[in-house]
Amino acid sequence: MARHVSTFYPSQPIYALTANDYLYQNEDELVLCIDSLARVLSRGCVDTGEAGEYASRIILLCAMNKTVHDLKTLDKARDGTDNKAPDGMDIDSPPDDMKTLDKAPKTSNKAPNIPDSRPVELKEFPGAIPVARFLETLTGISANTLPLGSIASEQKKRLLEEGMMHWNHFIQCTKTPTTESLMEGLHRGVAMQCQHSQKAFDQVLTIYLKERSRDFLEPKNISFCGVQVKNVPHDTAAQIYQSLMTPENAGIDIPNVNPYLALFFDLKYSPQIDKQAQAGDPENRVKTYQLPAQGEPDVRQASLVFYGLDAFNFLSPKLKQALRKLINIKVDLLLRHADVLG
Repeated sequence: MARHVSTFYPSQPIYALTANDYLYQNEDELVLCIDSLARVLSRGCVDTGEAGEYASRIILLCAMNKTVHDLKTLDKARDGTDNKAPDGMDIDSPPDDMKTLDKAPKTSNKAPNIPDSRPVELKEFPGAIPVARFLETLTGISANTLPLGSIASEQKKRLLEEGMMHWNHFIQCTKTPTTESLMEGLHRGVAMQCQHSQKAFDQVLTIYLKERSRDFLEPKNISFCGVQVKNVPHDTAAQIYQSLMTPENAGIDIPNVNPYLALFFDLKYSPQIDKQAQAGDPENRVKTYQLPAQGEPDVRQASLVFYGLDAFNFLSPKLKQALRKLINIKVDLLLRHADVLG
């Protein structure tokens, strides 16, 4: 853990792929990294809001890594069992027109014939993943049954059936995201950590609405998933943020016919009724993700709220414990002012 790799700008999707794969396969190392991050942040000028943003990026990356891994597992099951998963469930083949979102050449899983060498597993650069699968990983609930707010049925169908994501790391965004920067993020496989002055969202993840009749990418099909993060122990009146989490309020210019996704992470606060529901019947859990509405409904907006770390059902107890330490860090004021105090 003492060794590190320094990379140069622009972002490095290949290094991110390697790091994500390693940390997914070695959760104990990921926990150590989070613990180390919490110790480092406690020595500097970091408030609880920034700690929450670090935690939310880790959660989103873990969700993306698990989704990629689960889809690969299904692909292997399909290839090896004549389009049937081990439990007998049918697996849909990816459409041919997704090639433009997955331009990396396919590689064989067979190890090269190298004398006196252990087998080497060749890694594929993952393609785009469906928004529906990503939401199912985050919640543990079928995307079609999630309470996605005020979104119209046709817009919901388009988002869940056509929406695709392709990113494996974050970059700092110093300006309000635009259609062009969202498209560039799609090509480079990056998500955006917004500047503190950005309205409405802390993180922005590109969504591409893939039309089956098209075999190339077009700006008119760009949308996004915006994430707002709160890291305070009291009720933040989530319904207020529902009406603020819009592209218009954020200043993000996307085609006004495209659906978009708004996620609200309330990392420390959880209503008592939601705590009980999360620990109980799965049908009751569905309601805990419904973001309270305020103001005029937006038929393009699909929204969800996540109250507390227990809302992320896919995280292991060890990861939740490490993330709790991170979001509850207390800055060492003596270390911060060591130069002044002598």
